[in-house]
Amino acid sequence: MMRMRLAGLGRCSWAEVHDVVGQQECAWADLDGFQIGTIPLVAPPYSHLWSWSVTRWVRVRVDGQGGVVGVLSLDGHGEDVAVQFERGHPWRPVEDQRIAPLPDAVLEQPWTLLVVSGLRPVTFAHRGQPPAEAG
Repeated sequence: MMRMRLAGLGRCSWAEVHDVVGQQECAWADLDGFQIGTIPLVAPPYSHLWSWSVTRWVRVRVDGQGGVVGVLSLDGHGEDVAVQFERGHPWRPVEDQRIAPLPDAVLEQPWTLLVVSGLRPVTFAHRGQPPAEAG
């Protein structure tokens, strides 16, 4: 378990989401399946977009052409929270049938889920192992 900073930015337009995410790597699902890359130009049709860097993670609950945004960081603004690291995938590969099956290239990669503890746990995703200073 580690202490981090969590900032809730609330509902943002997709242009504002772009500003928050910047050039961080992202993961999301769209009509073509599970995607990894820079943030798409328009909001994806499915529920979440995750982005990450070495010290900062963004979670977007997609809602139309915008989303509700949370930022988790090692050294940013926001509430001090406890974060637990778990191995997993942003979407469960077998149980979650709302998107096409995850490609082997995604399933074979290590993923770390950063779970903020509390009454309403919230999960951020990171492709690869967590940074050394984060766990």
